[in-house]
Amino acid sequence: IDAAVGRGGGVRVPPRMGLGRVQLDGAEALDLLLSLAIAERLHSPLLLSTVRSLRQKLATAFPPEERARLSALRRRVLVGPTSRNIAASWKPPRPSVLEPIHEAFFEQRSLAITYITGDARTVREVEPHYLLLSWPAWYLLVWDHLRGAVRALRVDRIEAARVSTRTFRVRSVDTMRGALPELFGAL
Repeated sequence: IDAAVGRGGGVRVPPRMGLGRVQLDGAEALDLLLSLAIAERLHSPLLLSTVRSLRQKLATAFPPEERARLSALRRRVLVGPTSRNIAASWKPPRPSVLEPIHEAFFEQRSLAITYITGDARTVREVEPHYLLLSWPAWYLLVWDHLRGAVRALRVDRIEAARVSTRTFRVRSVDTMRGALPELFGAL
């Protein structure tokens, strides 16, 4: 910072100067870490050469017990193959459902959702155990209380979502794979 006293003086930041620190709140840092983990799992040969080291450096900003929680969350975000059928029918999800999904996934709380399949609209309570990116669509891999079974629900087909007070324990990914072999066949 340059400073000049007297008439016409003042304080000036040199034009080539940047911020020394970027302060992120916990939710922003968590979102950034998970985004880096997804980028890392995409195995792109271009533009991602430092993603792993960047993710590791950012993780060290968290206390050890929080790092363990982050590691568990990373394992709950899956990346699958792209499907032409999905790309053809996908549409952006409703912005109003994204925050409740985010909160329920991170806090391991059930979601009350309205889900649309074709012409049918159902109201369900689901436990969002895993997120699956099958570009460009995101899926919630859930325990569906209405069906009494594991289901893969496309996020863009969720019309409404509300976080419940009910919590759950995360089921193993093997349980999910076993229940949805058609979805996990290529993974």
